[in-house]
Amino acid sequence: MDSFQHEAPMIAESRGWLVVPSGHLAVSTVATVDFGGTNAATTLRRGVLMLPGTGLRNGPQDLFVLFSRQCASWGLACLRVDYSFYGDSWPACDQAMQISTLRAEARAALDTFQADFALDELILLGLCTGGEIALSLAQEMPNVVACVLWSTAAVYSPLTPAKRARHAFTMLRMYGRKLFYLATWRKLLRGGVDGAMVRRTLTKRQVAPDSEKQSALGISKRRSGARRVPMLFVYGERDPDRRQAVQYYRRLFPDTAAITTVPKADHNFSSVAWATQATKLTKEWLSRQGLLGRLQQETDHAEGRYGLLSK
Repeated sequence: MDSFQHEAPMIAESRGWLVVPSGHLAVSTVATVDFGGTNAATTLRRGVLMLPGTGLRNGPQDLFVLFSRQCASWGLACLRVDYSFYGDSWPACDQAMQISTLRAEARAALDTFQADFALDELILLGLCTGGEIALSLAQEMPNVVACVLWSTAAVYSPLTPAKRARHAFTMLRMYGRKLFYLATWRKLLRGGVDGAMVRRTLTKRQVAPDSEKQSALGISKRRSGARRVPMLFVYGERDPDRRQAVQYYRRLFPDTAAITTVPKADHNFSSVAWATQATKLTKEWLSRQGLLGRLQQETDHAEGRYGLLSK
């Protein structure tokens, strides 16, 4: 019998847990393998760590899942991680969410990812607060070759009442939607809802004050540290933090930052068209940096099979 013929490499995904002092982190790895099971990332020895923000998970998480598959089709291994207070992860104890905790969790995930896949080079991709953490890690990791920062606010932006109100509204909307799910009512009847955790989610500080970020992230207010890492900042035109962030990062990284905007898009690129444009801009920039490798040309025809990323 003739052997199977494959027109494109296969996307392999796996999920697991990373145990750290602050809790159990849900992680997902995505890579491309050939029919013999060989990981294509072992050729490039380059990977992408995806760091989410600290808001709603459904829209941005879909974007991360689909973009990680596209990166894998280019020969880049990818790791997605949930912080201990978000998604499928959970904290080790009843503690307040701190930016320093999120940063430590991201560093632990990065170290494990790098060791497990034997990576020589790393690309950090962060959304919102994840972008701030990515910027911080890039300053101390000599093998970080690029940072992609989606909707990343200025690190030293003030915690205004408007920001607090937006966080409270976002969380209330999320829990309000859950009331329409049958699984939610089953969980309520079984006593499986952690009321204390819900209260903490609705009332916790979403953005740390300047003093906390200054010590936790270690990013100079006037100029970033010694390393010159190529950076791409992508914002939605209707992101309320865009104007301040663009001015801030142009001053902070005048030589290394490329900044672009998706017309009419919101903070999370929540429509198909906006998400497609954001990922297209990211791909083009990574290609110009020479970071996509030979598999980009071999698998470009496979783009679009995951819907959101279709041309």
